[in-house]
Amino acid sequence: MDSWYHSPDEVEHWRGKLLAFVHETYRAVMRGEMLYALSNLDRIRWLIVSGWYMEMEEHIDGPYGVWSKIEGKRSKLDEKQLSL
Repeated sequence: MDSWYHSPDEVEHWRGKLLAFVHETYRAVMRGEMLYALSNLDRIRWLIVSGWYMEMEEHIDGPYGVWSKIEGKRSKLDEKQLSL
């Protein structure tokens, strides 16, 4: 299994995306745009998981926002992470 090093710039980019989606989700809720807020919430969940993968020095196999290989038998997440 190859480890993947994430540069400080990559981590900063990830953090910025996460915070931007949190902020935009809040704004969507305040505007009463619940479907948009739920869509953003799914992106927040995916970014949190990608952060866990960074901590494990792993790379998510697949494009941004795609959940295949993240859940189920192919997942590299532990039981607690999967339950969250």
